[in-house]
Amino acid sequence: MSKKLIALILGVFMLVSVLLTGCRGSSSQETGTGTGEENPTEETGERKVMTLSLWLPTDPSTTQAAVKQVEKALNEITELKFSTHLEIHAISDAEYQEAIDSKIDSIADVEQRIKRESESLKQKEIELAEQGIKMDEYVEPETDAETDEETIETMIDEDGEAISVYPEVKEDQLDIFLIRGYDNYKHYAENDLAEMLDSELTGNSRLLRTYIYPSFLECVNQGGIYAIPNNHVIGEYQFLLINKELAEKYDYDETEFDSLEFPESGSGKFKIGSFASCLDFIMDIGDMHLDGVTPLLGEVEIGNMVYFSSDGNWSLLGDRIQPDYYYKYPIDTNELVTTLDLPVVIEVTRTMKQLESLGYVGNGTVNEGEKFAVGVVKGDYTLIDKYKDDYYIKIHAVPYADEDDIFASMFAVSPYTKSVSRSMEIITYLNTNETFRTILQYGVQGVHWDYDPNDPDVIVKRSDDYKMNIVDTGNIFMTYPDYGVPMSYWDAAKQQNLDSATSPYIGFEYLNDKNAEEYAKLATLSAKVKAELDAATFENYNKVANSWKMSLVSNSVIINMLKEKESEMEDPFVSMLSTYLKSK
Repeated sequence: MSKKLIALILGVFMLVSVLLTGCRGSSSQETGTGTGEENPTEETGERKVMTLSLWLPTDPSTTQAAVKQVEKALNEITELKFSTHLEIHAISDAEYQEAIDSKIDSIADVEQRIKRESESLKQKEIELAEQGIKMDEYVEPETDAETDEETIETMIDEDGEAISVYPEVKEDQLDIFLIRGYDNYKHYAENDLAEMLDSELTGNSRLLRTYIYPSFLECVNQGGIYAIPNNHVIGEYQFLLINKELAEKYDYDETEFDSLEFPESGSGKFKIGSFASCLDFIMDIGDMHLDGVTPLLGEVEIGNMVYFSSDGNWSLLGDRIQPDYYYKYPIDTNELVTTLDLPVVIEVTRTMKQLESLGYVGNGTVNEGEKFAVGVVKGDYTLIDKYKDDYYIKIHAVPYADEDDIFASMFAVSPYTKSVSRSMEIITYLNTNETFRTILQYGVQGVHWDYDPNDPDVIVKRSDDYKMNIVDTGNIFMTYPDYGVPMSYWDAAKQQNLDSATSPYIGFEYLNDKNAEEYAKLATLSAKVKAELDAATFENYNKVANSWKMSLVSNSVIINMLKEKESEMEDPFVSMLSTYLKSK
């Protein structure tokens, strides 16, 4: 074997060693809470320049030319503030997930190839050693191997000043990327495809805890926090509206209208007779057959119900989500009952049947010039301004955060990053700095948008070639809600989040291969019960409901799921839920 060949083999061997130790951010000093090589050195007081990649979805109408303009504008900030250059990868929304998974797979393939080459070279070294040959004896001086130390290159600009030249993103590098959905989050976390960020959130990025809705961070903590949720508006209200003009005309007092439910349905918070007052009012208006007046706007749903089923549809296993000021969670799973054991289910459903039988329930809409006596409408906090002049407004159901809300959009740091800490600086800035956040969402001022000359508190569109989903680009409260909408719009949204509740069942995975058959039986039984309840008249509804309620006590499907005892199903529902809630 020639000296040059052996030198080449050794060079590759050393390169492989470098790649294996430097490929993942978690294996370098730069993954700590700001204590790696990226920090200013004692000798120079300067930071090393670094290039990071940011992957995120975009609308198909976004052009790459526009992305490059945005990238340039962002880098004018990040290079000056963080000595960090960003390379933006904006992928069409429909192709984004596949692009991320493909990138991760390609990096994993590189790691496997390098590992195989490393093992091959180690074997070659052993073979040479058996011949009494040391590989380093044949290394020629001019074949020095590459090291993992980055050279900080500079160039002279047109003004004669030395400026830093940022390195290119390496083929096996992935830094900041967006995770959408609980299943994806769980996959990346469990397979070490996203860095745990707990130490960052107590270190250099602790500012995030004052900008992110607390329940978001609590819920994504699945044995560690692996992504930073983008702050956004939670859920929607169901507002109970009572017509002021009609109530006053027929001597009903506002204080009588607190809810559409009996006091015993909830915690006793509601005043005695509040249900009767609403019902009496609806009945009175209906009995008068007033022209242009619908007694009840449309069928009223039971607020904040969660059904435990394979598809989330109505099920005999269900419970009601309410904020802490109604009653406290976690629930006592030793007393877990069926949906029909919840008084509110029987009461509200039977009342709807009564009103429908009398023709007092509308289709959910009224024609212009018409009005309704009582109604429930869904929407955000701004509905209060829309209805407050004509209606008394009560909360029928609070907004609540479920898995779709919590895990809607989160920025994570890949284990293949150049630096966790530097990546977190960018994520933190997207959540805390209005200027930086607005550029990523709306583009470059003067190119893609500008301030409204008649109202400097709003922005107007100047171009259609850059369009992003506001929830996918960071904390929504740090940028404008939309073109023509002032930042003050978020005041109502922030109040909505404060009024919201968080489902205690987020992350509760009650479906698995072991109990699939039982849930199929539950779905069949639930469909049968629901069909009979829907077909029941107002007069015989209680009889049908109570009959099913009694028979479910001895029903084998319900017994297997609710009783903590041995059965054909290895994980009874009540045991799974009890274990889950105790772990929170």
